[in-house]
Amino acid sequence: MTTDPLLMATTLATRMRVRQRDTWDRTRVLALQSVALGRLLRHARTNSPYYREALRGAPDIPLTELPILTKPRLMEQWDRISTSHTLRLSEVERRLAET
Repeated sequence: MTTDPLLMATTLATRMRVRQRDTWDRTRVLALQSVALGRLLRHARTNSPYYREALRGAPDIPLTELPILTKPRLMEQWDRISTSHTLRLSEVERRLAET
């Protein structure tokens, strides 16, 4: 087995960055979570027709107020929820049937 030096360096750097967070106080952790949630919501609004509609008019919605996504709704709206144009429910079901 060969080792990829770039992958190893990236992994170690990420590990160090994550471990440093163990010393953060609550305020700093909550700030990081808020930024990450904001990025996630922007991505969802930009790439998912479902979330573009579901989150309309709520740019900074708290996590506790996000709409709940049930399994039946996910299955019904899969192609509109997915943020990848190549990940369609019919393709997922076909691949699952192959295994």
